[in-house]
Amino acid sequence: ADASKAEIVGVADKWATYIVVAAFSSAILTWLVTGEIIRAVTILVVFCPCALVLATPTAIVAAIGNVSKHGILVKEGDALERLSQVSKITFDKTGTLTYGKPKVEEVVSVMNNLSNEELYEMIASCELYSEHPLGRAI
Repeated sequence: ADASKAEIVGVADKWATYIVVAAFSSAILTWLVTGEIIRAVTILVVFCPCALVLATPTAIVAAIGNVSKHGILVKEGDALERLSQVSKITFDKTGTLTYGKPKVEEVVSVMNNLSNEELYEMIASCELYSEHPLGRAI
């Protein structure tokens, strides 16, 4: 579960409070008018805001689980709501947007007497048994 509540959860809790007050008032009024406790209990069951209170956090947890399956880490449920207001994203760390599999794009020799192919062969032979991710990419 997340540490901070999403705004929608607070809204649901606030409405649930009003609904509970209305439910108790209606149940008491029904019992006083009809004298039948079963009708008052029926009012309480029908008015119960449990679905509203439970469904909202459940939906947020399900959304966090869904995005995590796609490799996205969401620390707080509130972040999902704030994400709808984002218009620009800036990434500041190296490796933030990678596949985790380095790939050699180009080999360039700075020595005039060595061709790129010869340089690539030399580097590849040095990295042949390397376990480092960058060595494996070569």
